[in-house]
Amino acid sequence: MNYCKKILFGCLLSTVQLAAQTSDETFVKTLNEASSTMSNAFLKRDFKSFGQFMHPKLIALMGGDTVLSRMLASQIQDMEKGGYQIETITTSAPVLPFARCKTSVQTILPQQMILKTPQGKVQINANYWVVSENDGKTWQFTDTSNFEPYVFRQYFPDICPDLKIPAKTAPIPLGK
Repeated sequence: MNYCKKILFGCLLSTVQLAAQTSDETFVKTLNEASSTMSNAFLKRDFKSFGQFMHPKLIALMGGDTVLSRMLASQIQDMEKGGYQIETITTSAPVLPFARCKTSVQTILPQQMILKTPQGKVQINANYWVVSENDGKTWQFTDTSNFEPYVFRQYFPDICPDLKIPAKTAPIPLGK
């Protein structure tokens, strides 16, 4: 009888692990699609579409979506006047497993930006806290690199306690 219970428990555990893996794979797929769409909107200077991917609390902190769009457009224009140009924006794999808190699914998504400067190219690494309130159908992004981790948690108390917010890193020179 004990042997049958062990087999049944093993099968049940495998089923639970397979379901979690399938769920994570679906989350990765929808998160990658959202991240790509968001990055492309930013590169095309479609800040209205870009803003739709940002966490609502961040948009509110910035003064609303109209103010955010104007601010981003102005910053990009100022950068370009100074000889700076964003060449690419890519993301790495999200931190797994995804965390579940209350009604949300969350993770950290690393991002890399190649910036052309008058001194040469640099890679800027950032990390986004991403959250879905509808089981991975849509995602909201917040760049954590503008905050110390403890300050970020003060502004966004809904972040899962299990998620580790990486510290900001210095740009990496890539040469001409």
